[in-house]
Amino acid sequence: MIADLVSTYEAAKTALVPANQDLRALVHVHVGLAIWLGLVIAWRRGLGAVLPLCGLIAACALNEGFDLASHWPVTHDWVWRDMAGDTFNTLLWPVLIWLYCTIRERAGPPGDRKGTGG
Repeated sequence: MIADLVSTYEAAKTALVPANQDLRALVHVHVGLAIWLGLVIAWRRGLGAVLPLCGLIAACALNEGFDLASHWPVTHDWVWRDMAGDTFNTLLWPVLIWLYCTIRERAGPPGDRKGTGG
């Protein structure tokens, strides 16, 4: 049952995602941003909310878990390297934007900041 689900998922990804590794990395970047922004909109949260980011992390873990299951047992080091790279590419921009928004929210309105000269 689970093996069938994993093989169906992997077949769909193979059909939709290009074989070129550079393009696959870009797909991870864009799909990660799209999922995160979709969760922000669906859950009506701000960009500094942690819940959509947790949802993206869960989706990324599920995707990489399916990838790992399709190569199990892992006999090549490149599987772990690719999994780490995919996770990095998926989470990079959402985490950086989330951090930026969180820091800005904690700093308060622009007039309340120290050292702004205003």
